[in-house]
Amino acid sequence: MTVSTFGIPSSIVDGDLAVLARIAAAYAPHETDPASLAIAVDAGHVMVGTTLIENDEQLVSGFSAPTTNTRIDRVVLNPQTGVASRIAGTESATPVPPAIPAGSVPVAQVKLRPAQVKILNEDITDERDFFGQAASSVSGSLINVQRFSVSGVYTPTPGTTSVIVEAFGGGGGGGGCAVTGSNQSSAGGGGAAGSYGRARFTSGFAGVTVTVGLGAFATSAGAAGADGQASSFGNLLVAPGGLGGTAGVATSSPAATWGTNGGLPPTGANLGGGGGGAGGIGLALSPSSSVGGRGGDSALNGASAGSINGGAGGGNPNGSGSGGGGGASNIANMAARAGGPGNGGLVIVWEYS
Repeated sequence: MTVSTFGIPSSIVDGDLAVLARIAAAYAPHETDPASLAIAVDAGHVMVGTTLIENDEQLVSGFSAPTTNTRIDRVVLNPQTGVASRIAGTESATPVPPAIPAGSVPVAQVKLRPAQVKILNEDITDERDFFGQAASSVSGSLINVQRFSVSGVYTPTPGTTSVIVEAFGGGGGGGGCAVTGSNQSSAGGGGAAGSYGRARFTSGFAGVTVTVGLGAFATSAGAAGADGQASSFGNLLVAPGGLGGTAGVATSSPAATWGTNGGLPPTGANLGGGGGGAGGIGLALSPSSSVGGRGGDSALNGASAGSINGGAGGGNPNGSGSGGGGGASNIANMAARAGGPGNGGLVIVWEYS
């Protein structure tokens, strides 16, 4: 809707409209007096948890005339502070407003044309969302989720006052299997999944280093699987990687190869967690039948199967985040094989106002 400066007729006696004005005029956008390349945002208030924050009228500046085509800028509000700010659009023959940043609520769209020297009410479209503003201002509301599949630095979304972090360690590699003769078979054990931890933090989380643990790569042919790497959220939460699976030896009689125990538990997990699922047992049954151990299940999903009768290369990689790699297998007269790689870890940050 187009805008105008909100006013109360001088003839009002009972004050009913004065009460209405507190709601209707809250953060109302309009032209300045005198008009300029800025807009005024009327006084308003936000409720953050149990704290009421009052804001006086604000002047939002920084607008400029576009060079060639029309541009649409946006004015948004931080629901934690009540401070209004400008988000610049891109000039175009068919302009569109810029996206509303996560954690902000809309106030107005402002249409700007080449050679424009002042912004009038007819250039401003009111798009205040009182319901969205109220929801965003409630303490404990989820405002954004950041997902880290590679290592980086955590930068909180504006308005974040607490976070819940989930960390998944990298999966362990599956065990390899030995070279076999004409009357032999061999099967490696599965690698364990990375551990999982969940924690809530109300301070000290801004700017922490996020490390996403790699799944263990396939080891050399015939060797045990390597351990997966730990995932961490600074030193606040650490989820160790899964252990590598045991290598299978050549045998002429049925034999089982132990996979591996579940991974170490996480540290700093004040909301819970545990070690990753253990790797499965590899079975060398006969010169024509063998199966590598299944990779350990992760907290995200099921794990991969091991290689069967020397098929699928050196054991199947896990398609689910943080799971263990499958063990390799050989039937008669096959070269040594490496186990399958574990899947990489993950860190998820749930941001709350």
